[in-house]
Order: sequence, then C-alpha cells, then structure tokens
Amino acid sequence: MADRPGLEWGESPWEDWDHDWRERQTPVEVTSRLVVCPPWIAAPLLEDLDLRGKSLLDMGTGTGILSVYAAGLGAAFVTGFDIDPVTGPCLHENLDLNPTPPGTIVAFFVGTSEALRPSARFDAVVTNMIRTEIWPYLDVLLSRLRPGGSLAVSGQRIEDQPYWREWFTAKGLKPFREFELDGWWGFVTHSPST
Repeated sequence: MADRPGLEWGESPWEDWDHDWRERQTPVEVTSRLVVCPPWIAAPLLEDLDLRGKSLLDMGTGTGILSVYAAGLGAAFVTGFDIDPVTGPCLHENLDLNPTPPGTIVAFFVGTSEALRPSARFDAVVTNMIRTEIWPYLDVLLSRLRPGGSLAVSGQRIEDQPYWREWFTAKGLKPFREFELDGWWGFVTHSPST
C-alpha cells in the first residue's frame, strides 16, 4: 500500500487507550435528579422521585441504568427487557456494581414485551430509544400502563418533536414535564385515569 497517495508510514508513541478513554469520561447530568456516571467516578446522591412502592417497566433496558435508578428511588418491582442478547452480561455487572435495596424485586430478560403476562400493568414505563426504534411500540407502551401511570421517554432528537406532538394530540395526551440536553429531548406524560 506504500504507493497510495496520502499514506505515510511511521511510529507513534505507545498509548494506553483504555486509560486515556477513562480519563476523558465525565458524569452526564440527564436531569437534575439523574446523573449517569462511569463506575470509577463517585456518583452524586440522587433525589427521591415518587416511585416508592410502585412498579416500573424499562423497555429497551440496555445496561439497566434506568431500572437500577428506579429501584434506588424505592420502586418495589422493576422489570426491564431488551432484544439484544449482549445486554445480559452488562445487566449482571451493573447490578453487582449497584445493588438494589432489600425487598426490591428486579427482573431482567432478553426478549420482547410479548414475554410479559398479557395482564401485566405498571405504574411507570420508561424507555430511552430513538424515535424510529420506539415508534412501532407506542401502543404497547401505553397498554402496559395502569390508569394514570407515567410514561417517560428519552433519547429523542429535538427535530423529532413535531412527530411526538402529533402523537400526543392523536392520543389525547400532553407532556407534563419535558427536558432538553445537547440536542436531545425527553418527556413524561400520564396515561388517562380511566
């Protein structure tokens, strides 16, 4: 490949890429109450949310950070699922690093919402998936909420807000809390009370 234009040969000093990558990582403040921290950085204390004694479903749980957070805030039952089998080891590691309070039931599985009992309903449903991933499952998310339950969605690009606003109107919903961070947007809405 030496005859290719722009290609140069040489040596670079040895660099510990893993160490340098870790040094550049900083906590990310998602909201004033939730900060995602690498495990080697001490995390700030989290404020209480009204999840005490309640149930939560985390769709597309990934590393399980939202589930672990909910358990730490007093949720009595938390279940999360993801279609990616790679999440299994990550979930196990995160639970080891962030033990849940005694008495809290935390259950994770690899699969889809179809693995849940048909009658399963939750006080809160959370998801952090981009719009194109979550859009086909919006009715599923709403159907898994108890009347008056909270739906929290994050991981949305700000430019996707018009799609969500149309969906709110079509479903008779409106967000009661919204937040923006570095071009990303999220919201919390409630299912109808009846």
